[in-house]
Amino acid sequence: MCWLTEFSGVQQDAYELGRTAASRKRGKKVEIPWVVTLFHRQDKHYSGEMITCYGISLSAYPQLKFAHANTPVVVSGTIRSVSIDVELIDVTLEFPEAAGN
Repeated sequence: MCWLTEFSGVQQDAYELGRTAASRKRGKKVEIPWVVTLFHRQDKHYSGEMITCYGISLSAYPQLKFAHANTPVVVSGTIRSVSIDVELIDVTLEFPEAAGN
């Protein structure tokens, strides 16, 4: 399943940042995974929900380095948990506006 969402933000995964620092001390070069937050709105008349995507690689998605709020993003992945928000892992992102450029 996939959702058409809007970009909300990107930040380093604090948990993974600690694990990566420990790996670097052992001499391993490891890319720090990032967390991407997206906003999904069912209908313009209803509020939406946040979708949090874990384990994102900025080298795989360089668009995230300069993405603006509300940029359309199509997301799919494995649902890790559902509560107030949805959490995904094994995520694939597509940027439909960039496809035309």
